Amino acid sequence: ASAVPVVYVQDKDVGEGVGTPGWEIHPAVAPIAGDLVLRKAWADSFYETSLHDELAARGISRLVIAGLKSDACVFMTSTRAIALGYDVTLAADAHSTSDNHIINAQQARDYITALLEGIGAEDGFGQGQHSISVAPAAEIAL
Repeated sequence: ASAVPVVYVQDKDVGEGVGTPGWEIHPAVAPIAGDLVLRKAWADSFYETSLHDELAARGISRLVIAGLKSDACVFMTSTRAIALGYDVTLAADAHSTSDNHIINAQQARDYITALLEGIGAEDGFGQGQHSISVAPAAEIAL
């Protein structure tokens, strides 16, 4: 098991759905013994899941967020986390998304990174005492 708790939150609608090859977690980043794996149906990983309870039971108050769908899941989960009382660090180079009809994936990722970084800024749109910081994955101390 890892010394740092790792939580995977899988969207039930990825690929062809639960249990299909497109839905499975890639072997290169697959969970190990002790990691928590949850399933969700919405962009917000806290909505209608046990994530908040699981984190509270483990005494976790700081989250490092990485993942897919920067403009939906990553954004919603990050902002909900600070509203629930967590301090969040977004791994700036460890989230991505897909092209949409307005902007491409890189533009969306860059925009969400800047937006979340702005929420964490002292003059940004912080949530009281809790905030979001942004850093490259290699610079995040665990």
